Amino acid sequence: MSDIKIPGVNSDTTLMVDKLMEVERIPLEKMETELDQIKEDKKVWQSLGRTTGELQSAAKSLFGFQDPFSEHKAESSKPEIITAQANRNAAVEEFDLIVKQKASGDRFISQSLSTDYRVPSGYYRFQVGDEEVSLRYRGGKLEDFVRRLNEKDESLLRASVIRNRADSQVLLIESVKTGRSNSLFFTDDAIQFGLDTGLIRNARGDSGEIPITQNAVKTWETENSNAYEFLDNNIIVKTGASLSLPLTTPMEISNGAILEIEYYVNSISEEDFKKAPPPGPDIPDISGISFEGINIKSSGYAFDKPQWEEPVPPARIDDMNVFFASTDTGIINLPAIEDHQSLQKVSIPMGDSSSVFNALNIRNNNNYREIVVHSAKITNPSLRGEFEAVNPLDSASDAILLMNGIEVVRETNTIDDLIPGITLEVQAPSPEKVTLKIEPDIEYAKEQLFSFVIKYNQMLARLAILTNSDSTNTALVDEIEYYTDEERAAAIEQLGLFRGEYSLVRLKNTLQTIISSPYETSAGNELSLLKQLGISTNETSTGGGAADTSRLRGYLEVNEETLDLALQKNQRAIKDLFGMDTDGDLVIDTGIGKKLDDQLTAYTQTGGFYSTKISRMDYDIENKNDDISDYKDRLVTYEQNLRRKYGNMEALLNQLEASSNSIDNFNNQNSNNK
Repeated sequence: MSDIKIPGVNSDTTLMVDKLMEVERIPLEKMETELDQIKEDKKVWQSLGRTTGELQSAAKSLFGFQDPFSEHKAESSKPEIITAQANRNAAVEEFDLIVKQKASGDRFISQSLSTDYRVPSGYYRFQVGDEEVSLRYRGGKLEDFVRRLNEKDESLLRASVIRNRADSQVLLIESVKTGRSNSLFFTDDAIQFGLDTGLIRNARGDSGEIPITQNAVKTWETENSNAYEFLDNNIIVKTGASLSLPLTTPMEISNGAILEIEYYVNSISEEDFKKAPPPGPDIPDISGISFEGINIKSSGYAFDKPQWEEPVPPARIDDMNVFFASTDTGIINLPAIEDHQSLQKVSIPMGDSSSVFNALNIRNNNNYREIVVHSAKITNPSLRGEFEAVNPLDSASDAILLMNGIEVVRETNTIDDLIPGITLEVQAPSPEKVTLKIEPDIEYAKEQLFSFVIKYNQMLARLAILTNSDSTNTALVDEIEYYTDEERAAAIEQLGLFRGEYSLVRLKNTLQTIISSPYETSAGNELSLLKQLGISTNETSTGGGAADTSRLRGYLEVNEETLDLALQKNQRAIKDLFGMDTDGDLVIDTGIGKKLDDQLTAYTQTGGFYSTKISRMDYDIENKNDDISDYKDRLVTYEQNLRRKYGNMEALLNQLEASSNSIDNFNNQNSNNK
């Protein structure tokens, strides 16, 4: 019996099961390969959808409310003085500005305090304009007080401690909001705190109006009954006149006081100096005589009438040093005024030391100008009710600009309501004239056009690769210079992947047709094709030589010189080229951008071509996963059955082998007994 062998039965049953399972797994591996391919195709469709969406976005950005051809930019001749930002509503223009004053907030610094200075407990209130910051404090170190105060409202008030020396410190407190109406006031326990730390002190000096009335005017250097006249509460100082506007009670002025004068200038033309010729003697006409029907005319008088010679207008005298301050220390020459025929306000610091102001004196040496004074007053920006800042680093003040001779006042340095579409940013005051030039933003429009060309070429390249009929010819990929090594390898793998998708071939042909077609614009035939902008499929060709196959694929090229000239010459027509309302219904209905957007919407919208493709793949993936899951369950059951059957067979074989061994042993024993 030991010599009996059953082929295929006495081998390893585990190995046999594994071999059988390998055969059974072949359909599973095929399904998994198909699933991987569907997933890979889905990724490619998603990538193509993103590329299409990017092209559509680039096309949309070239027409409608967001087109770059309506954008403007503002250039300042002195950006260190004032800068500007222009939006789409700005007009192309040029204007001049002078920044007389920059807006600022109050910034007060204390006297030197010891490093162990402690703030007493109390209710501290600070007022910035109409708003308030209050702090109920239990007492503590200055650093702690500053921290607590800053936590209240840093948009209104800010404080900081500065170690000015090794053994001392100072407190800086400032209002964040700028403008004269946002002055910083101390109230409640903040008053005593301000007095103790030297931030504020009791106010010194006076402020008030300088009277401009008929009764207030006094002569100054010369007597002249026709020196002035009043009109609508304004005093008109005639040419050659000098006068004084004294205060009823002299005013004590302190450090920081400002004399504010509102005035304008009336120009006198040379025509006003011309005189009519004198009438001369009244000479009667001499009549003729008649004799026997003959009329004899008179020959007139025998003398010549003297020729009138018009007197030459006086030589022009220009002297803009008009205002003078009369103080207890003498007459102070005030800065020269500017020659403007609109109301101006000049703010003149009254010096660093205290004095007494007696009168405002006016001298008009000009013979072609009249000086009109509207108002005059003395103010002190440092005054805060009954108190004033001891060491004001800055005082709350408005931004003051001159635009075309007109004074403009704003609370902040950001001014967006002066010129439509323009936001001004005041940087620093200066007597220099700043020219702001508003013009179309050609560079931005150029960038958007370049971006469109790039997105279009990327879309065309993707379509060409995916629909290529020869999946082995890599020349199409090799000629794309902007691909990275990874992108080039992925593109080679995708060559011809969708060669049977005729919808993509049609899309490619439609895109090229849209790009090359003429469109109606405001410039007529002068600008109706994209090629007339310097954008076409053969812009950089030098002619002659072998044909460049990459140009035959429809990629766009840009002639930058031609594009620059077109952008400078006619941006309106370029805007029309990409999107134009041809029927007057306020809806854009034609143009390159509009046509591309309409065409690509059918592919990118929800329920469109790409969405449908991907949804179908998701369905296939779900079904394939179900099939794979079911088949895996079947394989598990099949393998279990195989192992059970072969296990039983192996047990049976073991029994047979044991029986065979027993028989062999029995035979051997019988042989030995004989």
